[in-house]
Amino acid sequence: MDLRKKQLDEALKRMEMLELHPNVAKELEKENKLNVSEHMGALFWLKEGEEKIIRKIEEKYGIFVYHCIRSYTQMGMMLSCLYVSSSEEEWEMERADLKEDRPIAYVYNASSPELSEFGSIEICPLFGGVFRVFQEKEENKMKRFEIIDNTGVVESGLCDIEEAKERLEELIEERFEFEGDIKIVEIHHLIGNNLEFEVRINWEN
Repeated sequence: MDLRKKQLDEALKRMEMLELHPNVAKELEKENKLNVSEHMGALFWLKEGEEKIIRKIEEKYGIFVYHCIRSYTQMGMMLSCLYVSSSEEEWEMERADLKEDRPIAYVYNASSPELSEFGSIEICPLFGGVFRVFQEKEENKMKRFEIIDNTGVVESGLCDIEEAKERLEELIEERFEFEGDIKIVEIHHLIGNNLEFEVRINWEN
């Protein structure tokens, strides 16, 4: 089996890991057609001229691109290319990175192609596509804590974990009627494709 066929087989396994829509794998395998995720995981085909760019990247670096993520940023349009490398010895590590939603991708900068490069990106599989996550700079991050139960948010706007724990103890002493499991969650604001959303991290049950 030649390398290109091995890379395709490996790519199909990775697409399954990402839970991409079945048509994405089918079109790649049967028609050699690449899909692109955009916005909140919405799927599109490559725009005119993009396929030629991808093929040049593949040829130059010996990689097999199986999916792309189109992101509109302050630096212009970015095309993050998820790929299978030419080195089979690295595939296990690449799969491990993908499992952690932090694969190495080739990021093509449409506004400044000379700045295109390989690098680790953070992704979030969503609605059969893939969403790229852009974290804010540390000094601009907004972080807070909430107390929740099975009905939703009980207390919000808590500045740190100690304050959240103290407030939870107060609620228990006040005999607040919680429903089901009680959790303290940490809220982070993340930026992706110019859309803001929240990630909740459980601290305790």
